[in-house]
Amino acid sequence: MRTGTGATVGGKGGEAGLSLLEVVISLGILSMLFLVILRSTLSVADSNTSMESFNAILVKTQAAMAELHEDVSTARRTFEEDATGRAYFDALEFGALPRATSCLLPINDSLGEFTLDVPADRKVGNSLLVAGEMAPHDFTAPSDGKAYRVNVYRLVCYYVADYGFPVAPGLTRFDLARWESMAFADWATLTAISNATARQEVVADLVSTANIKYAWDPSRAITSAFYELDTDVSATPEPAFSIPASPVAARYPRAYYRKYNASLSQNNGITGTEAAIPKFTQALAAPAPGFPHGFEVKIVGPSGARKIKTRIVAERMMRNQVFRAASETISTMRDI
Repeated sequence: MRTGTGATVGGKGGEAGLSLLEVVISLGILSMLFLVILRSTLSVADSNTSMESFNAILVKTQAAMAELHEDVSTARRTFEEDATGRAYFDALEFGALPRATSCLLPINDSLGEFTLDVPADRKVGNSLLVAGEMAPHDFTAPSDGKAYRVNVYRLVCYYVADYGFPVAPGLTRFDLARWESMAFADWATLTAISNATARQEVVADLVSTANIKYAWDPSRAITSAFYELDTDVSATPEPAFSIPASPVAARYPRAYYRKYNASLSQNNGITGTEAAIPKFTQALAAPAPGFPHGFEVKIVGPSGARKIKTRIVAERMMRNQVFRAASETISTMRDI
């Protein structure tokens, strides 16, 4: 009798391997599964990146709005696009943050509403120039022992800055900038000090302690509004005064988006969306090509209760896609 463990001729072994066809099918299925997983992962990553990009510019836009709202709330005067307002606007020393050629101040509309501008009757601007009060300067004059309090002013301007080249690849060359002037003593308060010796002591303290070198009369045109402070208040105004920026580091002029690889959006012709530019005005060619870009300002109401509406649209590029964020706010102030 024969015994053994070998297979009979033509029979199958105890264990058989996978055929080539089975291997190919298995690899195909695994490849499809990996592709689905990869696409899902990339989709989630893109969504997270998109959300981060949107949130980044939204946070910066809301921060700009909050600061603008505070500046307006403490302001005591607005400047509009007339001879006086344009003269002040042109006298600001913008320095490294030059304004765009399209910059226009709004036109105060005492009886208006926050509606779309009528063609050929522009009210909206893309710059905002206000004068606000700072903490007053207190000083007791040694000569008469009296305490004197002098009002202190500053000018604050928000406008479209133009760098002349794109802020970042795929974006515009425009940014929103905030500019603040040096401090000015109130001319009327100083000249009301009848004691000449005491007035000179107050002026000397303003210059040496507060670094305030000029007095300002807000009620006058710029050619007769600023007076130099030296040993006393100058008897004659500065006829061609250029308004310097603040020398205080915390108050330096600055742009909001550039260092975050973002910019103001430009006119896009989009309608019916939050990113539409313009929204409250009409796009202009001459004398302001490209007006308004991504910043709009409208002022309505009487001087005792000005309402200022501002709108910002900013953008950021990520993965060859532009993300935009828009924000609006309404501030109230008394315009003296």
